[in-house]
Amino acid sequence: MRVAGRLLAVGVMLPALAGCAGGLPGTLTENDGAKFTLGGRWMLSAPSGPPCGVTLAENSPSQGRITPDGGCPGAFFRSRRWAFEQNTLTIKDDADEPLGRLTFDGAQFKGTAVTGTPLRLTRPVVPTQ
Repeated sequence: MRVAGRLLAVGVMLPALAGCAGGLPGTLTENDGAKFTLGGRWMLSAPSGPPCGVTLAENSPSQGRITPDGGCPGAFFRSRRWAFEQNTLTIKDDADEPLGRLTFDGAQFKGTAVTGTPLRLTRPVVPTQ
């Protein structure tokens, strides 16, 4: 009975895991223009230092609030809002001024800060047990 239960669990989980192989939750590919959920936990990184965690909350599918952890690169500790339009994610400060712009690239976003610093925004890897 234990084997049958495990097989059932694997059969249920495989389709869910297969959807993760190609990209973000909700699955966006560069060519299909499908919507996906930006809300949740992300890691923002720049070559000049360690990554920092940010949490994106959605007000709508195309905009919301961003809450950075400490230690974010450059001025990104001031991140308060985000907007997603035409495949570009713009991170803004509390005065609604852009801090950086990133575009979807595979399973992550890549772009630059307004200062020219390269940026990457990725979903954190959750360890499996």
